Amino acid sequence: MSVLLSHNSALEVLRAVPPQTGMLKALEEPFDMKAAASGVRCVRDALSSCGALRQRPAHVLVGPSCTRGARGEVRAHQTRCASIPAGFLRRVQDGLLCCGPELVFLQMANETSLVGAAVLGFELCGGYAHFSQLASGFYDRPPLTSREKTGNALGKLAGVRGKRRAAEALDLVLDGSRSPMETVLTCALTFPDGLGGCGFEAPIMNHEVVLDGRASALAGLSRCCLDLAWPKQMRAFEYDGAAWHTDARADRRRREALASMGWTVNVIDLADVSGGSSLMGAISLIEGVVPRAGDGPIDAATLQALLGRLLKATRFGLGLNAALFGVPVGRGVVDVHV
Repeated sequence: MSVLLSHNSALEVLRAVPPQTGMLKALEEPFDMKAAASGVRCVRDALSSCGALRQRPAHVLVGPSCTRGARGEVRAHQTRCASIPAGFLRRVQDGLLCCGPELVFLQMANETSLVGAAVLGFELCGGYAHFSQLASGFYDRPPLTSREKTGNALGKLAGVRGKRRAAEALDLVLDGSRSPMETVLTCALTFPDGLGGCGFEAPIMNHEVVLDGRASALAGLSRCCLDLAWPKQMRAFEYDGAAWHTDARADRRRREALASMGWTVNVIDLADVSGGSSLMGAISLIEGVVPRAGDGPIDAATLQALLGRLLKATRFGLGLNAALFGVPVGRGVVDVHV
């Protein structure tokens, strides 16, 4: 028997164990839900030596014949699936498994708002993760999944609760974000007006541009990456975060090189993203150039409200108030931004 962590607990583990450590191997065979332990004592015993999970209650997934509900520090969620397909679970330690990123996205989409679910999707499909504890900041890691993989996973899970909600949230997600603020900016620009967004055509996130000879000589690089790019229109936004843009001269040369190839790159900083009125000025730079759903004006008030929800979903302003990881992580293994 194995305890199968799910929902908030599985998400905590996915954040607490950076993939750079090589832990959390995928289960390569289907998992029979009859082998999922459901007793409170079994869960407590399995978690007693697991440093990657500190929040309570612990959320576990149980089979169709088991009872769901809260029992002390354990909350059991019942699944209709008799078995979980291969590759959908991760092994934490002997006797302890957790749901993988595709299942976690499905589960959390059914527990949170559409905006919150989409923000989580950007994180899981992006190159960063929030910390397992409730603190501002993030760390760099390879993407845990992709929009395509998550969509394929939803298709393989027949009769699972929340699939429609998860599919709706997944439609808002893009691959390739590298920071929470890139996610906030992209969501504000691309979400439909019904959610308070601008409805712009989705950009390619962290789009790589191969520089021609002249541009390469200007920049001293052969290629560069644009945070949000619309290649057909040769337009891009760059989020000017302190961690990424520490060499003003190099940044200027890089943008001059891109300009020599016909690109227009506009810079957005934290003040723009956290203030609707400031962002409206930046948005005016791409209006009429980048396609946008609808032809009505963008409502600054609803955009400001959406920005507030997005910033809250990305833990903006919480500070650093807890230990960041739940397992030993060697110095230099993970790049941390706090």
